[in-house]
Amino acid sequence: MSLDVNKYIPDLSKFKPLVHLIEDLDEVIIAMVFKVNLVENDTKWIVDKCASKHFCANKKMFTEFENVTEGEQVYIGNSSSSEVLSKGKILLKLTSRKVLALNNVLYVLASRGNLISGGLLNKADIKLVFESDKLVLSRNRNYVGKGYLSGGLFVIKTVSNASTFAYTVESLNM
Repeated sequence: MSLDVNKYIPDLSKFKPLVHLIEDLDEVIIAMVFKVNLVENDTKWIVDKCASKHFCANKKMFTEFENVTEGEQVYIGNSSSSEVLSKGKILLKLTSRKVLALNNVLYVLASRGNLISGGLLNKADIKLVFESDKLVLSRNRNYVGKGYLSGGLFVIKTVSNASTFAYTVESLNM
């Protein structure tokens, strides 16, 4: 059974901020505040040492965008192919407060996640050290960022602009 979170989120645009004093104790109003965690997997970035390009399935993450020649395809590890819709630049905000600029990132809807090419990072003089279920990125001996092992894959720690939770309010007259 799935939970429809949207039915618990009221349209806040029709509410005006008000202050009420209760003078009549015959009426009791109970207000409940819920914290709802939202699942958002499209911000995870997996380092793939075998990928020849960077891939992203979320168009909102691109800061620059350009069209590609029609019919350009990429071949995915499960022996299928998918159409490249466009390509562009993505700026990843790392937990180290540094920004990793990824150029020529392919926008592919069929991609299940976002992939960073380990080979392209290496070409940009970014050193990847995998040790004890951790990933450390550095450039010219300067710390750039870090990652962690999750489900057999190394994920780079990023700072998401989107909130990962929402508060909802419901009130009942009793």
